Parts: sequence; C-alpha cells; structure tokens
Amino acid sequence: MGRVTRPGVVSPEVVGLRRKHVPLRRCVVCGAQRPKAELTRIVRGAEGGLLVDAPPKAPGRGAYVCRAEACLEQAAKGRAISRALDRPVTDEAARRLRELAEPSPAGRPDAGP
Repeated sequence: MGRVTRPGVVSPEVVGLRRKHVPLRRCVVCGAQRPKAELTRIVRGAEGGLLVDAPPKAPGRGAYVCRAEACLEQAAKGRAISRALDRPVTDEAARRLRELAEPSPAGRPDAGP
C-alpha cells in the first residue's frame, strides 16, 4: 500500500525538487527584467553622490543596469540613472560605467572593482 500523507504536508522527496528563488530586477535603461546577479547596481550614497556598487552590498537607494555595452553607455550619459535615483550622475560614476562598458580581454564587461 502507498504512503499516505496529510494535505498540505510536503513529502521529503518533493523538497529536493523545489527550485531556489532567484531575485529579479529591472534595468533602468532598457527595461529588461533579469536575475539580480546579472546586473550592475548604481547606488545613491549617504553623501548624495552616485557610486557603482561592484559587489551589491552598499547601503542606499539603488538602480540596476544591464552589463550590455549599449545599456552601460546609455547609463553613463546619465538620464535614466538620474531619473531613477533623483541625482545627477557624477563624472566619477560616468567614468566607471564607461570602463565597465569596454569589453575585457575575455569578451565580457568586467564586473569587479
């Protein structure tokens, strides 16, 4: 005879089949919805300036941008980021975004500091 379970109780076999939740965020430039790990975070810091948050850990309001070259270039121009974070893009943040937009030797933009 088969195993009887109560309604609403998950058997141990089913627990291993569950998928892990992947947080999604939307790019402020192109509007594409992607996993959070695939996006670059721009943060409005405590002093009011904008920072490119390489490991997304910094406190403050943030906006996400695709790592695609076109999206990073648009973000460096500043309009989408300025609108999302209610601050003008600083020269330092624009420079950092342009650096990320340049392809690295491996062919992908570098997400590191």
